[in-house]
Amino acid sequence: QIEFHPFVYHKLVPLIKYHQEHGIVTASYGGLSPILPRSEEALKAKYPTERKQLHDTLDKLAAARSNAGKVTGDQVLFKWLQAKSILAVTCVPSPRYLRDLKSE
Repeated sequence: QIEFHPFVYHKLVPLIKYHQEHGIVTASYGGLSPILPRSEEALKAKYPTERKQLHDTLDKLAAARSNAGKVTGDQVLFKWLQAKSILAVTCVPSPRYLRDLKSE
């Protein structure tokens, strides 16, 4: 299990490649942290412009997919993790939130 989200992705490409070559399942903690309010101050300090760019990109992607219904930035980021073959480990405030993440 590793910290895995768009802000650290480029640093982890070699590790992810190694995992894939050796059949290791990579699990992510913090996969949704770039967009969570509780991590806002720390991420603003560490990634001042990247965080806003990520939010803007997620909003655009969600809007482009919204013709099928409401899509959130959380869902887009969760799907990004899946597309990278990363097992997303996250805590959710309610069972409904988890269903919403999986719904798209």
